[in-house]
Amino acid sequence: MDHLQFEAMLLDPPLAASKEQAALKAHLASCSVCRDLALALDPLENHLRKASLVMPVDGFTNRFQSRLATKRRKAQERILVLAVLGIAAGLVGLAFLFGGELVSGIAPLVTAGLKSIGHVLRIGSMVGLLGEFLSVLIEGVVGNVSPAYLLAASLASSGLVSLWVFSLYRFNYQPIRRE
Repeated sequence: MDHLQFEAMLLDPPLAASKEQAALKAHLASCSVCRDLALALDPLENHLRKASLVMPVDGFTNRFQSRLATKRRKAQERILVLAVLGIAAGLVGLAFLFGGELVSGIAPLVTAGLKSIGHVLRIGSMVGLLGEFLSVLIEGVVGNVSPAYLLAASLASSGLVSLWVFSLYRFNYQPIRRE
């Protein structure tokens, strides 16, 4: 017999329609399990109806919401930690399986990368030395040359740079002639 349907009607009687009420009464007459459940529910419902309503202590809602948020945050943190550990375990497994092949392929890249870093550091130190040299040179020139000459030199160099940029522009956009 399907008791779930009738147990649901016993636990929530206002939702049962009149047709369902008749089916429930017929089932209770024939089924001792559901009848015992109905007889046990009556005193419980009477006791619950007579019980007084107890109001929660002040701040209950705030404490409950705070605990709920903390629980959710901790659950998310656990999931994140498990995901990171899973990824790390997978990477370790892949390194264990394919480590020999990867090391032989990566070793030249690592040495080339280290050499490149060395070159970049040397170039950086050379640029630093050049900057110091230029700062000493500029301080010496600025201290010994009159402002009018400095203005004329800056105008002349800006004019030359402008001509150079214009010539690059013209050179790049000339149509190619066929002979």
